[in-house]
Amino acid sequence: MQKSNRSEKNAHVSNNDYANKDVCPQCGATELRLSRLTSRHLLRRLFYNAYRCSACHFSVWKLSLLRLGLGVIAGLVMIFMSVIFTLGYKHQDTASNPEDITIDDNLVKTAEQGDANAQLKLGLRYAFSPWNTKDEMLAAQWFAKAAEQGQLEAEYRYGFALLKGLGVVQDYKTAFFWLEKAAGSGYADAQFVLGEMYQLGLSVNSDNERAYLWFNLAAAQGVKGAASSRDLLVKQLSNNQITRLQAEAGVISRHQQSQVK
Repeated sequence: MQKSNRSEKNAHVSNNDYANKDVCPQCGATELRLSRLTSRHLLRRLFYNAYRCSACHFSVWKLSLLRLGLGVIAGLVMIFMSVIFTLGYKHQDTASNPEDITIDDNLVKTAEQGDANAQLKLGLRYAFSPWNTKDEMLAAQWFAKAAEQGQLEAEYRYGFALLKGLGVVQDYKTAFFWLEKAAGSGYADAQFVLGEMYQLGLSVNSDNERAYLWFNLAAAQGVKGAASSRDLLVKQLSNNQITRLQAEAGVISRHQQSQVK
């Protein structure tokens, strides 16, 4: 008779009872206590609490909303950090490195006499020399001297050093000035980095239109990653915006080509 009564009690235990109350799904008893876990349960314990019925010793797992919420938050934080890391990682010097990295007295003398090309070359050799002679601070100083004389690659190199804080105090505002100057004169890598600054809102308000424009110009010159960065912005712009920006890019490109000739 007792077994029959327990069966009848079980018959009245619905899924809703189990979902909303501490009710054993096996026998219908309400005497549930937290259960100890073995090593094989550790992964499951991430989002569930383990209980054991005092009456029939049946194991019960109940979803922990708190743990689930914390897990979701942790996942979102990881996604956010990976996105930031990915965007930040794109800020690498994509310009070609010098093959000759020796620092000789004649080059130093010419640079000290004010020759902008020699100053750039000396800066490059300090920047890319082996670890025992590499000096990013001296590299930035020579890039700055050459940039101030209008040496195009030096404008990019100095702007990039300021952006990354390589041998100089990191300064987004001044970096933007030099990178915009080089990009406006047609230096492809500067155009790409300038697009990233607009996309990320570094020193300027985030502006997908300007980012698209500069990525488009850099892509036209074959900068790696520029085309994919440009195309990722297409869905965030209207057809009218894209048409206008493409026309603007064409005007800038033709002007820059005429300046080279």
